[in-house]
Parts: sequence; structure tokens; C-alpha cells
Amino acid sequence: MKVIYTQDVFYYDNLEKWVSLPYEIYERTQKEPVTEEITKLTAILDDELGREFAFPIPKSITGGRQVFLSTLVAIREHLPKKRLQDGILPLLVYREGKHPDALYLPKWYH
Repeated sequence: MKVIYTQDVFYYDNLEKWVSLPYEIYERTQKEPVTEEITKLTAILDDELGREFAFPIPKSITGGRQVFLSTLVAIREHLPKKRLQDGILPLLVYREGKHPDALYLPKWYH
């Protein structure tokens, strides 16, 4: 599964913008003109088997805010009700290095 995440507090106060962001990302990958960043993002989203870690979402989509996309491997038994629901999943973000990476919290920590 692919997830987006951020440490920008703007989205904490504007949850409706956060919830709409995946739709904006999808729309931008379907439109012309396509930049090199959008082409790379589209390839990542289209590749069901590929892995990407801490890929920065183009700031032209996020309004200049720092948002990342990562691939996560989920174990159904570790997810609430053994499936993704509500569209929001608690993540731990590792902040060291060039880009922060993330992993999801198993259900017993929710």
C-alpha cells in the first residue's frame, strides 16, 4: 500500500485539506502538462509491486508544504478489523536522514 504523510502542522489544523490531498494528487497525475516530478509520481502510483520510501510529493500539489509518499507492507492481523478503514492510519515517522520515513502502528497501539 502507498501512504502519504507529513509533519506540517498546517494539516493538523486543516484536516479537510489533508483528506482531499490524495484526490488532488490523483487529478494532477492525470492532467497535462506533465512535469518530470509528476511523471515520476505517476510511475510510482501505477507500479503496484514497486517500493518507494519518503518520496517528496511535488510542492506544486501541496501548496509548498512538505508531504511524503512511502510504500508500506501491512499485515492484515495488525490492522483494525483486519483491513484499512477511514482512510487515516496512525504512523510513526523516522525523522533522521535526508527524508523522514514511516511505518504504521499495529492495532494494539491505537
